Amino acid sequence: MTIRLRSMLALVVAGLLFLAACSDDDSPTDPGPQLDLLELAEQEENFDTFLELAVVADLDDLLSEDGPWTVFAPVDAAFEALPQDLLDQVTGDPEVLRAVLENHIVEGEFNRMQVMGAGELESLYGATLTGTADGPILFIDGVEMVETNLFASNGVI
Repeated sequence: MTIRLRSMLALVVAGLLFLAACSDDDSPTDPGPQLDLLELAEQEENFDTFLELAVVADLDDLLSEDGPWTVFAPVDAAFEALPQDLLDQVTGDPEVLRAVLENHIVEGEFNRMQVMGAGELESLYGATLTGTADGPILFIDGVEMVETNLFASNGVI
């Protein structure tokens, strides 16, 4: 290929790239997450118990609000692993249930890497949550986070 042909080809490619970048459409190409935290958790398969309890604790509105929030939502298997009498005690008292669930929510949006870097975060309940890592695995207060980086319009699970 001659130098002149290469130069012309480079100009054509550059022109096409320029024209492709010049669009009269001002909408973003990636509008970001469209579902809020409540809708996202409903769409996922592992958060049914958390969602049911969030409604009982009157936290469903919070999960739909602007936020941003980071939710360390226990998966269904975590609830199933609890002794039934303990689960009944907690769910039988709406104030205790709300406190327990607020302890799983942090104001602000923190992805997995940011939680590992932050070390400590304050929950809505006011407790200090400690994030640690073992390689790529995130732990909050020694408990492995099974689902991470599920992004919503108002935060992250």
